Amino acid sequence: QQATNAIEDLLNLPIVVYPAAPLLRRAWELRDNATAYDACYVALAEARWRAARGHLLATLAEVWDGIAARGSVTLDERMSIRLASTFAIHQAKEVADLCWREAGATAIFGANGFERRFRDSHAHGVGSLQQRLGVARAFSS
Repeated sequence: QQATNAIEDLLNLPIVVYPAAPLLRRAWELRDNATAYDACYVALAEARWRAARGHLLATLAEVWDGIAARGSVTLDERMSIRLASTFAIHQAKEVADLCWREAGATAIFGANGFERRFRDSHAHGVGSLQQRLGVARAFSS
C-alpha cells in the first residue's frame, strides 16, 4: 500500500515542463559525457546561469553609464544592482544544486569539488556574497 500511495503522490505532484527544443543543440554537444536526459538538465542549468549573468552585467553597465553621466548612483540604481545580483546568486545556487544531483554518489567525496561547492552555496547568505563581491562598495563611493 505504501508503494501505491508513493506512486499516486508522485503522479499528483505539480511539475514544471520546459520546452526541450532550445536545449537540444547543447544537449547534443554533451552526448559523449551525459545521457540525453542529463544533458538537457545541464543545458537548462547553463541557460539559467547565462541569463542571470547577462542580466547582472547589463544592469551594471546601465548603472555605470548613469553614474558616468551624473557622477553619483541613485537609490533606484542601487536597488537594481541588488535585485540583479541577488537573482544571479540564487541562480548560481540552483546550478550548483543541479550539478550536485547529476554527479550522484561521487559528489560526496571532497576530491571531486562538488561537496565544497554545494556546501559553500548553501552556507553563504545573499548578503555575505554581495559583500564579498564588493558590489555595494563599488557603487557607493
